[in-house]
Amino acid sequence: MRLIFLAACVITQGCALSVQAGENVITSGMANENSLEACSSPCRADESCEKGRCISRCSPSCEKGAGCVNVNKAWKCVSLKKDEIERTDEKKGTAAHRPNNFTFNILGAALGVVGLSYTRGFGDVFSLNIKGMYAFPYPFFRDNYSIAGGELAFYFWTTYPNDGFYYGPFCQFSKTFSNSPTTIGSISATPGFELGYRWLLSFGLNFGLGFGLGATLPISWDECPAGYTCNIYSAAFFYKLVFDIGFAF
Repeated sequence: MRLIFLAACVITQGCALSVQAGENVITSGMANENSLEACSSPCRADESCEKGRCISRCSPSCEKGAGCVNVNKAWKCVSLKKDEIERTDEKKGTAAHRPNNFTFNILGAALGVVGLSYTRGFGDVFSLNIKGMYAFPYPFFRDNYSIAGGELAFYFWTTYPNDGFYYGPFCQFSKTFSNSPTTIGSISATPGFELGYRWLLSFGLNFGLGFGLGATLPISWDECPAGYTCNIYSAAFFYKLVFDIGFAF
């Protein structure tokens, strides 16, 4: 009789039974009948069906003017601005899902500076930028020397990495190669601060516009050739203009 009753409980999943037989105890789990209740209407992407009701995935529920959105696989309350689109797993193609970005400085190339940058976003507001560059001799700017170097920058974003307004410190390290016996080469460090704005399109193409200020500080110099009086680079004011194009993913 006990076996028949136990089998009925397992089939229906609607009861919990404890059977005492000597020192052995057999317990069947009781199913939650409420979890089997379906919601009367489909829930939104930011809601889940619980006990027949659509419940917000954010806990506690978001205040007025904020929406529950999926940011890096975590549901958070985010202030909604103008026509801001909800960032959910079903709606990729937004900055929240494009933390990687390769960019090429168009303005720099026009002035004889070839540079490629890679930006990696971390979280919602921070990114690390690494850049490699080479400056060819250029009339009126670098008529007797060239420069090879790189840049490391840390940016903070007001929207998401690679999208919107950004600002942060940078530091360039460069080697100057002189094409004149009277000007010697040097190794320099250039700390500074940059700010700008980046426009990110839904399919990853983006454009950036920025401006930076800093100071070039020579660290070491090449030897001056015998018989020449050489010009030595000293600390100098530094500025940079950024107009680039990139692809984020």
